Amino acid sequence: MVGDLGQLSPELRAEYYERVCESLGLNPFTRPFEYLTINGKLVLYARRDATDQLRRIHDISTEVVSREQIGELYVVRVRATTPSGRVDEAIGAVNTSGLQGEALANGIMKAETKAKRRATLSIVGLGWLDESEVSGLARQPRVTIEVPPALNSGRRGADPLWKQHDALLAACQKAGVEVQPAPPSSSSEELRAWIEENRRRLQRRPAA
Repeated sequence: MVGDLGQLSPELRAEYYERVCESLGLNPFTRPFEYLTINGKLVLYARRDATDQLRRIHDISTEVVSREQIGELYVVRVRATTPSGRVDEAIGAVNTSGLQGEALANGIMKAETKAKRRATLSIVGLGWLDESEVSGLARQPRVTIEVPPALNSGRRGADPLWKQHDALLAACQKAGVEVQPAPPSSSSEELRAWIEENRRRLQRRPAA
């Protein structure tokens, strides 16, 4: 009620996290959100997986409307559109003062990424901070929440990447290839990397 999730117990934070994911149709195993302490309050912020999944779920398309340098700021404006015709816009700005070469290129790309993610969150009616907006808060403590298995029954089995993971893990174990399962909190990107790595290991195993 007062915007400070730090007043919840760890168990209730995990349950709140799960309920938020469930209400939005997001997979909690990919860690779409993380907790962050800002101005003494514990809040949720959206990671890349959250905005990527939201665009897919709602079939949101994004279009760069403009790019411009305003003083020391490189500003990108992005328009988000839904199939129903709803339109929203957001900007992403990065301070490019003193940047050059690869650092400048990364700053320009960051501005566009920030704009796309902010437009995505805005058009679906979510006011959370995006992952690209908390980079300046790197010293702020983050709180990792492990979603309890009891709250996630059935979710893992419905995720295509986790299905691939489980099938590949079983195949490796059957072939005698030692493989450690991916952590339950693995993101989609981390899961894909795990699948690729262990698929190669299985393919390279000595013939029986």
